[in-house]
Amino acid sequence: MDRLKGISSAEENRLRIGFLMMFFSIVLVVILVKYERAGFFVPKASLIQNNDPQLLFFNRYSGCDCVLEIYEMAQGEILAWPESRRSGVELVFINLDKTPQLGRTYGIVRAPTLILLDENGGELLRQENSLSYDKYFDLERFEQAINQLKN
Repeated sequence: MDRLKGISSAEENRLRIGFLMMFFSIVLVVILVKYERAGFFVPKASLIQNNDPQLLFFNRYSGCDCVLEIYEMAQGEILAWPESRRSGVELVFINLDKTPQLGRTYGIVRAPTLILLDENGGELLRQENSLSYDKYFDLERFEQAINQLKN
């Protein structure tokens, strides 16, 4: 590289070092932003409020008609589940289409998924697979786990 006119070699070296430091700083910022978007900095306990157990319902709202039918069936089951049957445990709806980083944080492989968390954010129960064609979740099993947790 030709030396810049009017600049000594020491000044040229300082400029090179300055440009390299700026370049690596920008690269570091880009990497950190990508990791943040990928969910690496989202703590699991971020959804837990007031140290109470929670139910997390992960679902999608886009896709082909065949999977949309499954997503809607599971959503309907959850919406029809009376709060009294789940002993007032808060139910949090998570749209994986809009917040995929939460899906990665909780290790969601497929939607719909229902997870019961204890008061510390620890996973007690998870269901990812359908029970049958007309019933997706085993809500009775979740109710039993909730009752054991509350007693």
